[in-house]
Order: sequence, then structure tokens, then C-alpha cells
Amino acid sequence: MGQSLNAGNAASLPGKCGVNIPYKISTSTNCATWCIFKGMC
Repeated sequence: MGQSLNAGNAASLPGKCGVNIPYKISTSTNCATWCIFKGMC
């Protein structure tokens, strides 16, 4: 740990990996809410 997160790099990962995801990668994303909303938990 000890390294800071570069939000721009994190957000660009899906495109760099050639995949599409139905949400943005952001530090403001509440993963718990998304999980409940999509029924993936």
C-alpha cells in the first residue's frame, strides 16, 4: 500500500483492456449500492 490512487489511470483501465463496463470507475462510486442495485451480491 502506501501509494496514492490515480483516478484517471483507474478510469481508463477498461478501455486499455478492451472491455466495456456499464458504469464509470470513480472514487465516488458506492460499490455497495451498485452491487445491491444489480443483484450481484
